[in-house]
Amino acid sequence: QGNATISSTDKYCYADDVENCEVFGALYQWHSVMGLPQSCDTSTVGCPINEKMHQGICPTGWHVPTDVEWHELELAFANPANNDNCDIAHNNGNCAPAAQALKSVELWNGQAGDNSSGFSGFPSGYRDAADNQFYCSEDDECDSAHFWTASSPTSSARYAYQHNLYLEDQEVHRGHYDKTSGFSLRCVKNI
Repeated sequence: QGNATISSTDKYCYADDVENCEVFGALYQWHSVMGLPQSCDTSTVGCPINEKMHQGICPTGWHVPTDVEWHELELAFANPANNDNCDIAHNNGNCAPAAQALKSVELWNGQAGDNSSGFSGFPSGYRDAADNQFYCSEDDECDSAHFWTASSPTSSARYAYQHNLYLEDQEVHRGHYDKTSGFSLRCVKNI
């Protein structure tokens, strides 16, 4: 759970309030997470990526997780841990009850996870790429967490995979989103 190096990196705090970054962590655009120029959110030209172990803004000895590494984490806490419940593309299921194991025991609006994984995923919400607004839920209490990966669909330079947790859901969801969105990052220790 390495802490990202943010001194020279653009980051967003929910509702533009620095205290929210201290509680929930920062939200980043994909290029910031990857430590690449902003042009890498829309193009692959001049964007060298080591997808297997890309350090990005993670501390030395840590890296931005790949889509495959996220799937391995989900699979470790899915029940049953097989492709019928937890395939990598999430076509056959969303890895229930893995989200329960990944969510923190606090800050989830009375529906906390059990954090049996030690991951402590906080409900940080996200920053939308289309309107640059912050979203948590209708009552402004965050009910979701969204985490970038280093992986992108092969068909588009504009999108990257992310995995998310929701308040009333024991499943982990996966999707590809515009790289200019603001999501959280959880670094993985190199082995």
